[in-house]
Amino acid sequence: MEAKPEVKTLSERETEVLKLSAEGCGLKQIAILLNISEDTVDTHSRNVVSKLEVKNMKHAIATAIRKRIIE
Repeated sequence: MEAKPEVKTLSERETEVLKLSAEGCGLKQIAILLNISEDTVDTHSRNVVSKLEVKNMKHAIATAIRKRIIE
């Protein structure tokens, strides 16, 4: 029997970026709201996509809602 791969946990900041994206905020707006650079928002977004093993942020949002990572 094959073991399930370990689920990668999102950091608090990655979760914040994901939630704001789900609310319709763009990269620039998220950067302003969280007082971080747009490059940092982009990095967090890429990390979310990678950790959830999806293709893009839209897919990440849908997956996160389905898995109850965000509401």
